[in-house]
Amino acid sequence: RAAAAKLPGPLGRYSTQLRVGGAAGTLWRCEVSSVHSYLVFASDQLTDDLVIDVSIKQFLVLSDWMDDRHYETCAAAGLLNDEPDIFIGTDDDLAQLLAQDALLQNMRTLYRASGDSLSTAPFADAAEL
Repeated sequence: RAAAAKLPGPLGRYSTQLRVGGAAGTLWRCEVSSVHSYLVFASDQLTDDLVIDVSIKQFLVLSDWMDDRHYETCAAAGLLNDEPDIFIGTDDDLAQLLAQDALLQNMRTLYRASGDSLSTAPFADAAEL
């Protein structure tokens, strides 16, 4: 965290060398937008790069298809409480977490909890999803 804080901004991809748990490598800060950054730690001593995302929950639902009531329901029902606040894992781990099936299940759960019809939901059409 201290090494990542030293990386410059604003948008783009920046790196610094450091040692984590005895493994020397490069910590990359990758900025997708002004509101989302994630880190990647790459080392020749590791089989796979590690992805570190401290705002992963925002990608477990499709905010474009959510109204205020959906956010309120999500918070009140604790729909994402079982999900970790921080993701640390490989690209494969991240792909499983953010797979279309997982996203669809999260959105169905949210819409059901909000009392919304699944048949008229924006994601009812597989092509839309």
